Amino acid sequence: VVATFGLLLTVLGAKSDVPMAVGIYITAGYWFTSSTSFANPAVTFARAWTDTFASISFEAVPLFWAGQVCGLLLAVPFAAYVVEGKSLAQSFGILMRQEA
Repeated sequence: VVATFGLLLTVLGAKSDVPMAVGIYITAGYWFTSSTSFANPAVTFARAWTDTFASISFEAVPLFWAGQVCGLLLAVPFAAYVVEGKSLAQSFGILMRQEA
């Protein structure tokens, strides 16, 4: 949840130099956290195929994906509220495809 939330805030909040900001975020997540930052669903799936200290079991993939969806559902309205300055009603309306 936290890794995906942070990655989406990095993408949505960076007005310029998005590739550099994402690279720095992922590198920091990889080097400074024990989970090595499972922020991307494709990377989560790929890690199930690896045999390293950072790999996960195939049974855990749906749980990681569920956490990533939760991070998405929290990050999008939060970014609309903080970055774009929308009201809370407008921010959560984004998830429901409503204009408040």
